[in-house]
Amino acid sequence: MRLSVDVGGTFTDLVLEAGDGTFRLFKSPTRPDDPVQGCLEVLQRAADADGRDRAALLGACELFLHATTRATNAVLTGRTARTAFLTTEGHPDIFLLREGGRVDPFDNTVPFPDPLVPRRLTFEVPERMRADGVVHRPLDEDAVRAVIARLEAAGIAVETGLGEAEARFDNAGFFARVETGRPLVALKTATTLDGRIAAQGGESRWITGPAARAAAHRLRAGHDAVMVGARTALLDNPRLDCRLDGLQDRSPLRIVADGSLGLPPTHHLAADGRPCRVLCREDADAGRAKALEDAGVRLIRVPAGEDGRMDLAAGLRRLGEAGLTRLLVEGGGMLAAALLKAGLVDRIHWFRAPAVMGGDGAPAVAALGAESPGDAPRFRLHARREAGGDTWEVWQRCSPE
Repeated sequence: MRLSVDVGGTFTDLVLEAGDGTFRLFKSPTRPDDPVQGCLEVLQRAADADGRDRAALLGACELFLHATTRATNAVLTGRTARTAFLTTEGHPDIFLLREGGRVDPFDNTVPFPDPLVPRRLTFEVPERMRADGVVHRPLDEDAVRAVIARLEAAGIAVETGLGEAEARFDNAGFFARVETGRPLVALKTATTLDGRIAAQGGESRWITGPAARAAAHRLRAGHDAVMVGARTALLDNPRLDCRLDGLQDRSPLRIVADGSLGLPPTHHLAADGRPCRVLCREDADAGRAKALEDAGVRLIRVPAGEDGRMDLAAGLRRLGEAGLTRLLVEGGGMLAAALLKAGLVDRIHWFRAPAVMGGDGAPAVAALGAESPGDAPRFRLHARREAGGDTWEVWQRCSPE
């Protein structure tokens, strides 16, 4: 999928090119006071029409073009207020070369363009990141503040934090890996109104309708990996891939949390030839470990916690070390409870069907051991939208006070 956004004087246009070569156009009024918000709104319109959240839409995008008609064209034509350019140290000409017509900086057959922003208003700040996302040299925030002070002293209006909340939400996986060493953990569940994921006999297909299930597949496409517990893998026999047209190649890495290695090597997750990882305890049975490894499964061994069970926090750090930034957890109830109890769930995607199953159905979350309501993990609602006849809610973990 490819996206192109153009911020015009009246409308902000978005063109979405799907994997099958079809095009769709979306429009949203331009926000003269906040063009970034206009871009976010047209992206949300496209995401809603596609039945997914904005982060998943961007995650499924292989190319994003942003035509800054209002900003770049104003600079190019000189019809703009005084404009400064703040960039990473060592790259003062990146804007000049690309917008000035010299796309390849080493193509000396193209004349070096005249500066679009005067050199006296071009500022470099120390920062460097490697291609794998690891911070090589942290951003010097004091240097940024010093540049802002110089700009304001020169009479140039400066606004900061534009779109920060939206950017942090969409890039939460990157921040989680950099700041905590583990990927963002998003718990996805599909339940009845009373929080049941299966009937008394274990039947769970299907609680939600086609639109909700398609949205869940788009979530998979927007995450690096999808993880289930061993019991879910054995009972539900999930494929854990993305089966939507044009997104099959965005299927995430499959992970099974299986501390004692109960997953047989003949299970299709282990034997179908697609990459699969299994989180297990360091003291797991050596024979079972060899059988799974012989089937092509890569084991990620982690120590046991104080309760004797697998240390999930340590396991997530191992996933972070492997480069994963976004992990979607799809069940079951025991794995969900363990992650919630350990404070490791950052986001919840809760799909609710308009049905009530009753107390004999299987709960979405197993016992947490909360002795009072105050002990329950707290989340705040980020977004709510319709998915066919079902409801899709996105919840963010509340920051500790």
